[in-house]
Amino acid sequence: MPVLLLNKRYIVYLFSQLLSYLGDYQHLIPGIQLDTTRKIEIMRETKSPSFEAVTKNSNQFLFAEHIKEFLQEGIQENSHIHPYAEIIWIIEGSGKLYLDMQISELEINCMYFIRPGQVHKLHCDENIKGYVLSISKTLLEKDATGIQTSNSDAFINPLLNYGRIKVHDNYSGDFNDVIERIIREIRQPKEYANEILFRYFSIFLFYLGKQESVGSGKMIQNRNLQVYDQFKVLVDKHYKTKKLVSEYASELNLTPNYLNEIIKKVTGHSAGYLIRQRIVLEAKRYAIHSQVCMKEIGYNLGFSDMAHFSKFFKSVVGSNFTDFKNKQVGYALAS
Repeated sequence: MPVLLLNKRYIVYLFSQLLSYLGDYQHLIPGIQLDTTRKIEIMRETKSPSFEAVTKNSNQFLFAEHIKEFLQEGIQENSHIHPYAEIIWIIEGSGKLYLDMQISELEINCMYFIRPGQVHKLHCDENIKGYVLSISKTLLEKDATGIQTSNSDAFINPLLNYGRIKVHDNYSGDFNDVIERIIREIRQPKEYANEILFRYFSIFLFYLGKQESVGSGKMIQNRNLQVYDQFKVLVDKHYKTKKLVSEYASELNLTPNYLNEIIKKVTGHSAGYLIRQRIVLEAKRYAIHSQVCMKEIGYNLGFSDMAHFSKFFKSVVGSNFTDFKNKQVGYALAS
C-alpha cells in the first residue's frame, strides 16, 4: 500500500483550510465554537517567508488589552507580521523584543512601536505588566479621528518611526487611565462607542506628544517630517518595482534633489540609501525566515539578473548572501 508523505507546513495549511471551512458552516455544526476575531494564515513557502500573518477583525480600528492577556494567545512567541500597528507599554517585568533582526531588552516605562508589516516576536518573563494597543491602518491615516488636532496629521507615523519612547513618570497615571478606559469601552461598548474610542485615542496621542523619543530629543513636527512619512509609505508600497529616487520624487511632486535634501535633514541619510535599505530588509527577512533560494528572492524583489542582485546585496550589506544567511542561523533558531 503506497504511503503518502505530507510536509509539515502543508499539513498546517490543510488544517487552516479546514478551520476556515468550519467557520463558514459553523451554524450547521452543533458544539463547534470558533474564534473569528483573529486568525492565523500560513503563508505559502514559495511566495513569502515562513513567519505567520496575524490579522484582527477588519471592522475593529482600535484594540487594547493587558499584556498578559495578549501573551496568552501564544502568537507573540513566534516571528510574525500583521497589517496593523502595535504599541507595547512595559510597566513592570523584563523581556526581549525581536524586531527585524534587532533584539531589544525591554525597559520599564518604555513604549515600543511596531509598524505594519514588520517581522517581530515578543518574549517576556512571568512578572510582566503593561498594555498593548493595536491600531488599524485606517486610524493611522491623516485626520482619521475626525478631530482637527496637530496629532492627527503628522504625528502618528513619525511616532512609529522612532521605535520606542520613554514615558515620563508624571504621565504614567494619565496613560494608565486612558488605556483602561479604552479597554472598558471595547469590552462593554456604549452608544457612540466608535466616537468615544476616537476621542480616547486622541487623548492618548496628546499625552504621547509630550514625551521624548529615546535618543532623539523632542519629536519634530514640521513639513519635512510629513514628506519623510509620505516617502516611507511609498517606499514600503513600491520598493519591489521602483528603485530610483526620481520615481518617488515624482509621486511627491518634488525634485529628486529636494527630496534627498529633506530626507537627509530628517534621517541623516539620502533617499536612495533608505530605498536600498528597504529592499535589503526584505531580502534579509527571506534569508532568515525561509528556505527560499537567492535566485527566487531576487526575482521576488524585482531583479531579473541574479548577478545584479548578488552584487547589490553585497554592496549594501557588506557580505554576500550566503555568508549573511549562515551568520544569522542563531537568530533564526531563536525564532
